Amino acid sequence: MSAETDKLRILVNESVDTSDFTDNDLGVVIAEFAGDLNRAAAQVWRIKAGHYADLVSMSEGNSNRQWSGAYKQALEMAAMYDELAGGDGGSGSSGTITARPRRIVRS
Repeated sequence: MSAETDKLRILVNESVDTSDFTDNDLGVVIAEFAGDLNRAAAQVWRIKAGHYADLVSMSEGNSNRQWSGAYKQALEMAAMYDELAGGDGGSGSSGTITARPRRIVRS
């Protein structure tokens, strides 16, 4: 585990023990953005938003779970790190546009 990977884990709120991201996964993202941890963090938050896109809020009896906000919050974190990195909206060092998840709309 590298120091950069450790720092990225902190920025994206991922623990080694419970993370869906391996050190290799995070290393690939870091390399994609030439070591710019703010851009890497924005990308990981966008990936996390993609994972959260299908979560819904639900109420059962006295139980109430508000999972739908996780998607929006992850995108807000991505936007914050994009801004810290210079505000290019997710363009990598290669100039290509990275994935941008969108909320699923059910009709």
